This record gives sequence, structure tokens and C-alpha cells, in this order.
Amino acid sequence: MRAPVKKIKGFTVFEVLIVMVLVGIVSGLAYPNFSEWRKDRAVKNSAIKIRGLFLNTTAQVQRGLYGFAQVYVNPKPTAVNEDEDEEEEEIKGISFISRGMKQNNISTQRSVRADIWNDPAERCLMEAGGNEGDTKGDFWDDDGTVSDKPEVSAFILKDIALNITNEAAVCFSKDGSLYGTNGGFINDNAYFGSSVWAIYICEDKSSSGDDYATPCTDESGNIQDNIKYLYALSWSRFGNITLYRYNSDDDEFAVQ
Repeated sequence: MRAPVKKIKGFTVFEVLIVMVLVGIVSGLAYPNFSEWRKDRAVKNSAIKIRGLFLNTTAQVQRGLYGFAQVYVNPKPTAVNEDEDEEEEEIKGISFISRGMKQNNISTQRSVRADIWNDPAERCLMEAGGNEGDTKGDFWDDDGTVSDKPEVSAFILKDIALNITNEAAVCFSKDGSLYGTNGGFINDNAYFGSSVWAIYICEDKSSSGDDYATPCTDESGNIQDNIKYLYALSWSRFGNITLYRYNSDDDEFAVQ
């Protein structure tokens, strides 16, 4: 007996077109949300990496490895030379570097640099250090750019901006007595108070052809109106590193 022939029915061209249109509509609705999520995530990841640098620096001080340590920030383009046969190229990004001074070197620096040591800003010296490479210094023992040690590090972050446009640094000591800052960090404002310093980290709103990232704040120190994704990293003279996310609707910071 002959088996019945099964009718195999496929999709018509019209049905395929309907499915494609529906997929396109759903994708179009979802893409803006996904794109915004990616931007926020990128800023947050950068803020977390910066927090890690601060945490590691203050941890080395509390452990006693360094009697004096610095986190250095430079928002200006960084000159790099990946090939010795080529000229240096400037990379648009923000440099973060940690540096450390051993306890036995503090006494030396107190003596040879007595003119700056009693000034909290001056002793937080923003010069390259370390005893390796071409940028030797006689102030910092270890420098993240030249010292091959896990206790110090250096990196460049792109596509973000800060509230500062010039180089800045903060220096820590175990008991806080040598604490000092140099540059435009936030201090004594309504959000964080007088005993806490902070830095804003936000999306870079500058054009692709601009040399510098557009800062998160205006000339008066207020957060720019067009900034949607902004984080703040705060610290005290004893460390106490805290990361916040800014909610523009409520004009408040929430701990992350």
C-alpha cells in the first residue's frame, strides 16, 4: 500500500518580509537602550579602574611598603613612541600613575628638599621617579611608568573626562600627616564636605578632532548640563576610597 504523501509547507515571501520588518522594529527600539547602557558601562569601568589604583596605592602605604605614595593624573594627551625609528605620537587620553617613596628615603628628602617638604602641595611633587628607564628621578623610589613592580602602575584611559584639565596629584602617608594634594581636585563642596577630596569621571563629550576631553564641570565647578553618565571618586587623608554614581534627576550621589 502506498504511503500518503506529506504536504510540506514553507514560508511565503510575504511571511518572511513580515518577520524581517518585525525584527527590524524590535532591534530599532532596543538599540538606543543598549547603546546608552554601553556608554554608562564604559564610564563605570573606567571609574572602577581608577578606584583600584587609589586602593592599591593606599594599601601599600598602610602595609608599610611605602612611607609616602602618590597618585598622579594628567588629562593632557600623552606622547608615546612604540617604534624607536618613528617620531613620538600623542594619544588623546588621561594618564594615571602611582608612585612610592620608601620610609628610609623620607628622611633624606626632608633634608635635601627642606624648602618644599613642609608645604602639602609642594612635597606632593609631580615629577617622574624610579630608578629604571630614561626618566630617572631622585625623589620617588618607584614610578609606575618605569618601575616593573606590581605595587605601582600606570595606564591611559580613553573616551572619558574629568573635572580637571591640568595635571594633579594626591599623596598619602600611613598616619595622614604627610597628606597633600596638588592640582584641581574637588574639596569643601556640598556633596563631600571639607575633609574629603574627590574627582569626577564622566563621558567625553568632545569632538573626534579635539585634542582634549571636554571636562565634566564648567568654569564655576558645576556639572555640565549635557553629562548623562558621571561618577565621583572620593577619599580622605587616611584613604577611605569611595565610588559614587551621580543621579542627575535627583541631583544626588549614590554609593556604588
